[in-house]
Amino acid sequence: MITKPTVLVLGAGASSHVRYPLGSQLVNDICQNKGRSYKGEMPPHFSVEELDYFYARLSRGAYNSIDTFLGTEPVKSELGKYILARQMKSYENIDTLFRPNDSGWYHYLFNRLLGNNDVSGFESSYLSIVTFNYDRSLEVYLH
Repeated sequence: MITKPTVLVLGAGASSHVRYPLGSQLVNDICQNKGRSYKGEMPPHFSVEELDYFYARLSRGAYNSIDTFLGTEPVKSELGKYILARQMKSYENIDTLFRPNDSGWYHYLFNRLLGNNDVSGFESSYLSIVTFNYDRSLEVYLH
């Protein structure tokens, strides 16, 4: 059980142990999907031209992260968030979070939250988590 006020601030790399990409790999993965993009599944308020423009700008830039790119293209941020969410969903695989795979620090945290070998420690924990990551792996693991 965590009995002292504790804040975890999670950023890039916090979920790489469960096969989520780091910034530049995420950009590369999004650019690779350009040819087989989501054109057939795009919401109606996005045009094919907007999608082509987005991929051209992202792939021709030297951006280390999708955040950096979206900061330079605020007009395209809604489209970017949609593409990013679709890409992140493609990495989700609940089986990578549990045995026989290594859940890394998630396993350690879960066991630190336990109280008296049951989940009562979750309710009385002094833990807060602030995350800047796009994936939901920690939430899924703890749930």
